[in-house]
Order: sequence, then C-alpha cells, then structure tokens
Amino acid sequence: MKLDNPDLLNEVKKYYLLFDDVIAMQDNIAAAFWGSPDIEDLDVMAIALAELDSETVQKLQDYLPGKKAAMFTPKTEEDKVSKREIDEAKSQIKNILQKKINAGEMNIEDVLAVPEVEE
Repeated sequence: MKLDNPDLLNEVKKYYLLFDDVIAMQDNIAAAFWGSPDIEDLDVMAIALAELDSETVQKLQDYLPGKKAAMFTPKTEEDKVSKREIDEAKSQIKNILQKKINAGEMNIEDVLAVPEVEE
C-alpha cells in the first residue's frame, strides 16, 4: 500500500496508529506527548521501548520532565522482557496517544506529519 497508493495509506493511518508512529513523531509533538502527565508508569514506557536502540530510548527519555527522566530506567537484554509484555506496553502507550487525539489534545495530522528536510 505504501508504494501502490500512499494517499490511501495516509488516510488509513489516521484511524490505525502504529507504535512506529509514536516513535517517529516530530520533536515538538514528541516532547508534548512524552512529557505529558498521562505518561505515568515509567516501567510501561521502559518495556515498550525495550526493543529500540539506546540512542532512540535516550532521545525519548530526554523528553520526560526532570524528575521522571531521573527515575526512568531503560530495559536491557538482562531484564529478559517477553515479546508479549513489550506488545502490551506498546499498546498502552498507543492508547494514551489515541485518547489524547480523541480528546482534541493532539492532532492526528501533527502526529503523522513528516518533518520537512531543509535543502
């Protein structure tokens, strides 16, 4: 669908968020989302991010407010987090974003926007 009909894909994405969309948000949108009080359970966040590279996890941790950032502990391979736990945590994070969109606190077009590259 991405190659055959990108416009249709963009329309479908408005109704079906992927965790990749949460990770790929523009900096200003990501900062508002990850820094919001709705991200209460830092363990859920750590589990959801367990499969990501440390650079991406650090970038997202930097969006957290000071006290939360200090309390956040990323998961490592030694933590042995199951795929099921990771998928459940990702789902919880996506649900938080979906609630913010449904409540009008965030705009789906902003969440899915591709950052403009300067030439």
